[in-house]
Amino acid sequence: MAKSKYENFEMQTVHRSQIKNAEYNPRFMGEKEKKRLKAALKENGLVSALTWNKRTGNLVGGHQRLEQLDSLEKNEDYELTVCVIDVDEKQEAKLNVQLNNPSMQGDWDVEKLFEITQDFDLSMEEMGFTSTDAAYLFDES
Repeated sequence: MAKSKYENFEMQTVHRSQIKNAEYNPRFMGEKEKKRLKAALKENGLVSALTWNKRTGNLVGGHQRLEQLDSLEKNEDYELTVCVIDVDEKQEAKLNVQLNNPSMQGDWDVEKLFEITQDFDLSMEEMGFTSTDAAYLFDES
């Protein structure tokens, strides 16, 4: 089977010290969200790769996960397998926003979410939602 012509990255293992946080990154998390993300990483490990631009050394996608990994690793002397791209800084900034843009990621099918809670005996909290999230998604019911 042929590889997709749209796959535009390589997987590579790099040292943490090679990865710089993009100073322009517009995403941020509060302390509660950081705790939830750290707990999820501790429980499940890193299950999807970060995206790193070898041309600039900047992280393009995964700033919050990397921050929590640093906290778990307790040092910056570890290796990560990342998706490596090679783009200019303008394209990098565009990708940084696109990778995290909720309006490009669709909405929840609340019926299917409910089915998941039932079929797999999972709570909304176990799937990463807060009680406020659940109340909003399920219209307070």
